Amino acid sequence: MIQGCWKNLPSEIRLQILMETDLVRRTTPMKAWMDDDKIEIEHGKLVPSTCACYSVPTAIFQVSKLFNCEATEIFFSKNIFMFRGDLLATTQFLAGLPNPAVQNLRIIELHLDFDQIYFGLSTPGSRISREWHDLISLLRERLLLSKLWLSILAIDPDTQFKFVTLNNDGDHDYQWLHTASFQLLKPLDQLKGLRKFHVSLCWSTDFEAVVEKAVMGPEYDSLAEGKPSYKFFLGLNSVLRMPMAESLAISTS
Repeated sequence: MIQGCWKNLPSEIRLQILMETDLVRRTTPMKAWMDDDKIEIEHGKLVPSTCACYSVPTAIFQVSKLFNCEATEIFFSKNIFMFRGDLLATTQFLAGLPNPAVQNLRIIELHLDFDQIYFGLSTPGSRISREWHDLISLLRERLLLSKLWLSILAIDPDTQFKFVTLNNDGDHDYQWLHTASFQLLKPLDQLKGLRKFHVSLCWSTDFEAVVEKAVMGPEYDSLAEGKPSYKFFLGLNSVLRMPMAESLAISTS
């Protein structure tokens, strides 16, 4: 009976009703800074919400094929999906999604930590470098880039603290950071055609713009496209100045 009535509604009305359910993750302004409005995937697994009042409403997907199809469209297109941890697990998670799910993804955040940058991307040919290339290749192959808003972030407090610690070591050689930045940038030319692209790195705001423009074109302005302005507890922009950032962009052209 319910399914029959549901089918008789116009599809626009059905989708609007589903948008008012818990298929769409919401938060209050008081909790916005806690990422409580995002679907968090860590090491390839869904992280339970820190808010006891929310869980993914799996029952909606099980009502009927029509419910499943439309719930999939709403869940994957209207939520922010935040990926942390192991890059291979992230790739496997995305590879395992059925086409209707992965092609409805609209907003993705990829969070990199200090160890992935320092011990991985700074070493060409390392396991993490290969996994980074594989992840970017999968995004190009499976997602609809023209509808995707992608953010790459390395700004969590632990990562900031470790960069600050290195920055205060006057004898430290930052060639590794040059290499890591190059490895970060190198595969991203596969993603030309993204709807929006934001990069937030605790070691250089200058290099953020270089990466964004390398993918989106020289006139791209991420701040005008809604990029959040993050405030770091200590400035690290001196670690990677613009001349080095420019050399990275030139070396990949």
